[in-house]
Amino acid sequence: MQRVTPTARKKLYQFYNKWKACTSCNLHENKRNYVFWRGELPCRFLFIGEAPGEVEDLRGYPFVGPSGDYLQSIIDEAELREYAITNVVCCCPLKDLMSRKIRQPDKTEIEACSDRLIHFIQVSQPNHIFLVGKVAQSTRKTLHKSNPEVRLHDWHHPAYLLRQSDEKREVEFSKMVAHLEYLKQMEEENY
Repeated sequence: MQRVTPTARKKLYQFYNKWKACTSCNLHENKRNYVFWRGELPCRFLFIGEAPGEVEDLRGYPFVGPSGDYLQSIIDEAELREYAITNVVCCCPLKDLMSRKIRQPDKTEIEACSDRLIHFIQVSQPNHIFLVGKVAQSTRKTLHKSNPEVRLHDWHHPAYLLRQSDEKREVEFSKMVAHLEYLKQMEEENY
């Protein structure tokens, strides 16, 4: 679901106009869709993953495959509102065009997409950013430098957790839900 307040709509329109035909790196050549975001703008909580996968590339929204289902279950369990989800890069990084196998974005692709990510953060105005996985966590220094007032949180990527034992997955799920509930409560007390 996409919800945009009237005040954020103009900023989002400018964002789309600037980035809808991005050619900053070679990832745009084989993508099906630019995968910018989903959620609510502005938001208090922004989740940043690494890159769109096959399902996301087809549908045009981040975290809508199995990893997205898992992330969404954490968000739903914490009854979180006012959140958005995006990725470090907005085009699907293919390892092989014929088989459409996915790979992690490389450093030059991450750097090429960093202005777009920083612009999206300015549009979304979060108080908390969750760096979901190691690729997203590799952008910590850049994001902190451009947004020093925003609190950054490192999280495991759902794909990693889905490969773990049921017991470990349950423990991590509970920790992530508790983390969100705590931050949500702190935000509510500050407003």
